[in-house]
Amino acid sequence: MKKEHPNTFQFAAIIVLLLLLAGIGGCGSPAKPDGLPTLYSCKITITQSGQPLDDAIVQFHGVNNSVPWTVSGVTNRAGIAAMKTQAQFAGAPEGEYIVTVTKKVQEKSQYPDSPPQDKEGAEAWYDAKESEQLAVHEFVGPQFRSVRESSLRMTVTSNPKQNIETFEVGPPQQ
Repeated sequence: MKKEHPNTFQFAAIIVLLLLLAGIGGCGSPAKPDGLPTLYSCKITITQSGQPLDDAIVQFHGVNNSVPWTVSGVTNRAGIAAMKTQAQFAGAPEGEYIVTVTKKVQEKSQYPDSPPQDKEGAEAWYDAKESEQLAVHEFVGPQFRSVRESSLRMTVTSNPKQNIETFEVGPPQQ
């Protein structure tokens, strides 16, 4: 009597499917480091001359080095930064913080974004772009960029409704 064997293709497909499902279980959020405290939702709005400031880096520094974790966020077009701890875990540990804000803006190139179509023009464009020295300007005043000088303060509590704050950073720096 002949023994029946499962279809080799079906068997291989089942194995691949099981491997994929096992791999999905390992994906997702990274493992939290040992000692990471409970994190609380925290949103900061940064305005400059009353307008939302986008692409600004907001950092929390524990008062008296009381919080050993890095807490930061980047503002969106509405000027809002959702703070993260260690750049990957949503929220911030409970505590008192000095807040710093920075935004660097590189001056615009005098050359078009893309090279001309002709060979000579393209070569000249690449040479010019390569040698171009574009200055980088700090957009926020020094009184908000430095931990020593910043007057901005934030207290993160276990109540997320209290962890919402707006900070004004004055006129753009020239």
